[in-house]
Amino acid sequence: MKQGQALAREGKLEEALALYRKTLQDAPNSQAANNGAGAVLDLMGKGTEARKYFAKAIEVAQMPQSKAAAQRAMAMSYAFEGDCKKTVEYERMVFDYYASVKDFFQQGETANEAARVCIDSGDLDSAYRWYQLGHDSGLREPEIKPDRADLWEFRWEHAQARIAARRGNKAEAERHVAAAKTALDRGRNPQQAQFFPYLLGYVAFYEGNYKAAVEELPESQPKRSVHSVFDRTNVREAG
Repeated sequence: MKQGQALAREGKLEEALALYRKTLQDAPNSQAANNGAGAVLDLMGKGTEARKYFAKAIEVAQMPQSKAAAQRAMAMSYAFEGDCKKTVEYERMVFDYYASVKDFFQQGETANEAARVCIDSGDLDSAYRWYQLGHDSGLREPEIKPDRADLWEFRWEHAQARIAARRGNKAEAERHVAAAKTALDRGRNPQQAQFFPYLLGYVAFYEGNYKAAVEELPESQPKRSVHSVFDRTNVREAG
């Protein structure tokens, strides 16, 4: 498995896929090998074939947590193609798993992940619903610390600003930008500061202020791919 991961990270996708398939000849129920093969196929642009492997990984999962991980892998395969509806279908399963173990933070993370795919695909209504669900779920964490509460506030305002900008509502977008800045300025989540220039640039772009967008976006963290080979947490950011 480590060899396959290394090959994929080096861009040697055909070699990695061959290795996973060889592993599956001897161990067809290997969840790791099925997930690995699926991820490589997604990177090769073969999503339909990839999802056969993810489906097998879901089928053979022994534990609820393992099944949720495989369902998330399936969700990310659809996310890689910008399919909001199918991404949400599988993210809902992951969301429900975290509900069953009362992990409210991961519920929020999962909902935000689905929302990010939907906003990028242009389904703003679904994005809004899932961002709100993420915010509300995260805040259910028992005895939530102030920094965690601020994090969910920042993320929710960040999301609402982007959605308003996409809808052409300049005043509303700027109102949410200001609210996001207020949450950030409390200083309890300094690691989120990198996402604020991105927000400014994003809103400026959809307002047609391209000069400001060009000035702000290079200051933000480079946009990460929705789908990577083995670390599928990369859509879990401010959005």
